[in-house]
Amino acid sequence: MLTIAELNVIRARVRQHLSVRKDDNDVRVIIGGGTTAIAAGSRQLMAAALEEIALHAGANVQVSQRELDIEANEQPAVIIAVNGNETLHKRCTPAELRSLIRRFTAALAANAN
Repeated sequence: MLTIAELNVIRARVRQHLSVRKDDNDVRVIIGGGTTAIAAGSRQLMAAALEEIALHAGANVQVSQRELDIEANEQPAVIIAVNGNETLHKRCTPAELRSLIRRFTAALAANAN
């Protein structure tokens, strides 16, 4: 049987994980999720994005996955949307995606101050 404190810890952790799926975020990361994207490594991109967002607990970033109309040799692809401006990044690596997330969240934090 779990105590109230243990349940509160679990609730906080789940809320943090679910916050990356909300639609009211400043930065949206859309990772290609089609068959060719998965074969090219989009699952590693998703893992890298979630890890990077977890490092920046205050970051207002949404991560989603959908099929992108990108040729197979340009996969995996990522769309970064900041305040409605979308940028497509082809042949993205996990390291590049981490760098992009850091750059966009830092820029938003600087603009907020």
